[in-house]
Amino acid sequence: MPGEPDIRSASQSASALAAAAEPAGAATGSAAADPAATLELLQRPPVRIWGVPLQPLTFQQTVDVVDAWIGTPREPGYFITANLNYVMLSHQHAELAEVNRRAAF
Repeated sequence: MPGEPDIRSASQSASALAAAAEPAGAATGSAAADPAATLELLQRPPVRIWGVPLQPLTFQQTVDVVDAWIGTPREPGYFITANLNYVMLSHQHAELAEVNRRAAF
């Protein structure tokens, strides 16, 4: 159907996201010792699935980044834990693009 996401392209994008989550030298341990180095994980380019930018992080990297983010002086912010439903909603509702753009990750 025109205008609907192609499931095959989403599957390929999900594979790219998984492959990008473990680059060489990435923090993988629990509670990374250097919060600044942990936050550098957010400097990697996002993988886009149906236009939604997803940060390629493993579960442990996400926990480490949130832990470092909480302990770092900064402006208030938020992050999105997007699932397939959220990606589909973002595809259907253009106003969510601004919400996605403003999220820290």
